[in-house]
Amino acid sequence: MRFTYLPHTLLTILTLLAAWGLVRDGINTHKGGAIDLRNRLTGTRIAQADKDPFLYKWEQGEPAVFCDPFNLKTWPLSKTTVTPVALAVNLPYSGLNYKPIQWLWFLIQYGVLALGCLAWCQGSSRSNLFWGLGWTLLFCCSAAWRLHVDRGQIYVVYAGLLLLLVALSRHSTWWKSLIEGTAGGLLMGLRPTFISHFAVPAAERRWLATGTSLATLAAMVGLPMLLFGGDIWTQYKSAMDEHARLYLEQVPPTSAPMSFPANVENMPFDELAGFARTIPFADTSIHKLTSFAFSNGVTKSILAMWALLMFCSGIYLMCKHPNNTNLLWWAITAWLLLGDYLLPAYRNIYNDALAWPMLLMGLTALRDRPRLIWIGLGTTLLLLQIAVWQMPKGFIGIPSYGALILASATIVWTFKVQNGSVVESPSTDS
Repeated sequence: MRFTYLPHTLLTILTLLAAWGLVRDGINTHKGGAIDLRNRLTGTRIAQADKDPFLYKWEQGEPAVFCDPFNLKTWPLSKTTVTPVALAVNLPYSGLNYKPIQWLWFLIQYGVLALGCLAWCQGSSRSNLFWGLGWTLLFCCSAAWRLHVDRGQIYVVYAGLLLLLVALSRHSTWWKSLIEGTAGGLLMGLRPTFISHFAVPAAERRWLATGTSLATLAAMVGLPMLLFGGDIWTQYKSAMDEHARLYLEQVPPTSAPMSFPANVENMPFDELAGFARTIPFADTSIHKLTSFAFSNGVTKSILAMWALLMFCSGIYLMCKHPNNTNLLWWAITAWLLLGDYLLPAYRNIYNDALAWPMLLMGLTALRDRPRLIWIGLGTTLLLLQIAVWQMPKGFIGIPSYGALILASATIVWTFKVQNGSVVESPSTDS
């Protein structure tokens, strides 16, 4: 007997669970202040006021729109850690009250997740569609996604843009190449570690996409300087170096009494400073796993080695599999995820949104038995992320470290893979 309706039944169940998660996220957004969105927005407003957004400390009597409840006076830096490009992206809505912005970002997070999944679905086989949609819905049930939405994080934007680039790279029409290049330049500006992505159109000699990507990146570097002043990138680099030093030296944050307004932007202060404390969270960086064994100098050397190995890996794969862009993209998603663990900064479970493109690209790149193994590994990882809800606090980071192991395995896998076990890239449009 064939279970013809089993895939549809499973997708229906997962859709209902994801819909429940959507409602739960809406409740959390209504009750809390999306604390990580708050520091990005205040950073934008502070930079507009010609102040250093990475060092600023709010004082009584200053505009409440600059107030971030978690920006402690006793800590030498602010909570703003995104690039100046990410600050510039907030400008169109930075003048609104905070609560509407919070709901807008709620919609953006879910919208980008849907856009990335739909972009990946284009041209995928029916079997891949089932697993890709199922995995995306499973991720929507995880603690990682609950925390991502509750904190108003931005990692899903990086992941969604990457999947959009993958989809656009399969076509050779000029306007899609322009969109690919523009989106790629924006992604590199938002997250400098993603700079490796433009190697794909360059390797394929798609010069319009490559040139547009690099031109957009140059514009992304220059735009914040025009908007916020010529020192904005210097301020950013100095602050990130200091963040890394404090993190690696295990300098503990200290708190001191601070006075805040009862209402900020028409929101009660307790609501602005609130977040869903029932959602598990933990530091999952490699530095935490190794008990901060690395110094700042050693960490910079490791990151440089990571970048060099990623570059060499790309050249090797392009030479060994010149017509298999799917395999190259899969390797890139794994290298990017590995780099996220290496950064000398607190890594929360919401960073696991960057594992989502790697899982989907594994489905696209593999076939036959290797694909079945990948399906088993990916499903296990997502189920572990959901099981975090029932785990003791000491086990919260296990799924994230599982994603680290899977990324490392993928890098080795792409080196060893044979032509018969991978899917060739589809033909492009004329």
